[in-house]
Amino acid sequence: MDVLKPRAMWLYQLEHDEYVAGKIAACQEIARWSSAKACEALEAAFRRETFWGMQSEIAQALASIRSRRAFEALKRCLAKTINVKAQRGIVAALGEFRQPETVSLVRTFL
Repeated sequence: MDVLKPRAMWLYQLEHDEYVAGKIAACQEIARWSSAKACEALEAAFRRETFWGMQSEIAQALASIRSRRAFEALKRCLAKTINVKAQRGIVAALGEFRQPETVSLVRTFL
């Protein structure tokens, strides 16, 4: 089912929804925008989020954007994350990018 909402509502849902399923739907929709604002919103949501499963979902959403900006956001998220399970999700997301620097980033986690 497609849900049509203004972008501001999707951003609000990502930040304020109390259910993980609603946040996942919001981050997947925001990732479809493939814009700088989408990368910024997802990175901010990653930093706010305390549940590692949601952090992994946000990392996958960033990876689906496949832009340099998304790659840089994932690098920053990896540098600031201490939860091993969340790190695993970020490393998997970084694996979607075929760039030489990806290997050096994920080598320590292999």
